[in-house]
Amino acid sequence: MTRPQLTDIPGIGPAAVADLAAARITTVSGLARAPLARIESVKGFGPTRAAAVKLAAESLLAGAAGAGLARGRATSDARAFGTKRLAPTVRTTADRARAKKAAVRASAGAAPPHKSAGSVAAAEARAKADAGSAEQQAKAAKQRKAEEQVQKKAEKKAEKKAEKKRAEKKKAEKKKAEKKKAEKKKA
Repeated sequence: MTRPQLTDIPGIGPAAVADLAAARITTVSGLARAPLARIESVKGFGPTRAAAVKLAAESLLAGAAGAGLARGRATSDARAFGTKRLAPTVRTTADRARAKKAAVRASAGAAPPHKSAGSVAAAEARAKADAGSAEQQAKAAKQRKAEEQVQKKAEKKAEKKAEKKRAEKKKAEKKKAEKKKAEKKKA
């Protein structure tokens, strides 16, 4: 039995293999073990496609009954995640039923139908990454708000300083005008 290749995964062609190789992902097992964030950073891989190919790699490595069935599962998983790029290779009625269930679960918000430990780990990693990105977004929003407050304070301070200068200038002009008036009266 030959080792599975990256091109055995639906949605990965020669160009994608080259892009993955640039990110040091050269094998199916490397793809299955790679963090989602790393796969997403590869050109052409968004969150949906990254999750789909990672799940397909895990299914292929889990020893699904032949590459065709693994491709069918990967495709149903990809469909469950909303990927339309991967062509379905579902071969049996049972596989079609599985694909339909996966799509229904995905639309209902349930977890995809993965049984392998790697797939469960991937789902947990995805959930963690989503939570992490939500935390990062919250932190970034908080930081932007703090920066805006600092900027507003600086603007207020600058406005007060400008107002003080205008008041001093006005006072100096008034003094000058009074001095001129006093000189005219003396003369």
